Amino acid sequence: MPSKKTAQKNLTKGREVLAEKVAIQKEQDTLDVLSGRLAQSVIIIEDLEEKLTEKDKTIQSLETKLGLSTDKALTFQKSISNLKSKYSAVYHDLRMHHQAAKCGLTKHEALEEQLDILKFDHKKSTSDSEKAISTLLKMNENLQSELSTCMSSMASQVDYWKSELNKNDTKAFMAAKFTEKEDYQYIYKLGRESKKQERLQRKEIIKARDDHQAARIASAPGLDNIKRSDRVGVIRQALSAAIDRYISKEWIPHNDDELSTDEEANEDDEYDSGDTDTDFDESD
Repeated sequence: MPSKKTAQKNLTKGREVLAEKVAIQKEQDTLDVLSGRLAQSVIIIEDLEEKLTEKDKTIQSLETKLGLSTDKALTFQKSISNLKSKYSAVYHDLRMHHQAAKCGLTKHEALEEQLDILKFDHKKSTSDSEKAISTLLKMNENLQSELSTCMSSMASQVDYWKSELNKNDTKAFMAAKFTEKEDYQYIYKLGRESKKQERLQRKEIIKARDDHQAARIASAPGLDNIKRSDRVGVIRQALSAAIDRYISKEWIPHNDDELSTDEEANEDDEYDSGDTDTDFDESD
C-alpha cells in the first residue's frame, strides 16, 4: 500500500492533469465558437461581395444612362440656342409690340381720365350757367314788374298833373305871365332837370334793390327782416353792415338759388301794391 506522501503527490498530479485537460477543453470550445463565427463571417463577406458586384453593375448602367442623358441635354441645348438665334428677331418684334400696346393702353387710360374730367367740368359749368340764367331770369322778372309799376305810377302822375293843370287854369296863367321865349326855355330846363333827377333816383332805388336781392342770394347776414320794398336807407345800412362782416371775414358769400319763393312773392305783392315810399332824399 503506497504511503501517504505518495498518495498526496499522485493526487496533486491528478489535479494538475485534470486542470490541464479542462483548460484544453475550454480552448477547444473557444476555437470551435470562433471557427463558427469565422465561417459565418466568410458567408457574409461573400454575400457582400456579390451585392457589391451587383451595385457596380448598376452604377455602370447608370453611368451609361447619364452619358446618354448628357448627350441628349447637349443636343437640346444646341437646338434651343439655334431656335433662340432663329427667332430672336421675332421675339424682339413681339416685345416691341407688347411695349407699344402697354404704352397705348396707358395713354388710353389717361385720355379716359381726362375725358371724365372734361365731362365733369362741362356738367358743372352747364349747371352753373343754368343757375346763373335762372337767377338772371328772376331778376329780369322783378325788374319788369318794377318797370311796369314805375310806368303805371308815372302815367298816373301825368294824368294827375294834367287834371291839376286844367283845374288851376295853368295854361291861361302861362299865356299871360310867360310871354318871352326865354321864360319857356327856363321852365323846360327846370322840368328836364327834375325828370333827370327823378330818373337818377329811380335808378338808385332799383340798384339798391338789386344789390339787396344779390346779397340775399349770397346768404348775407342781417337781411332776414329786410324787404325789397323797404326804404333805400334801410337797405343800404343793412348792406353796409354785411360788407363790414365780409371784410372782417365773419361772412363768406356763397350761391344759394333756393330762396323762399313765398317771400319773393310777398315782397313783389307789397311792391306792386304801391308801398314804394322810399324817401330817397332821406336815404342819401
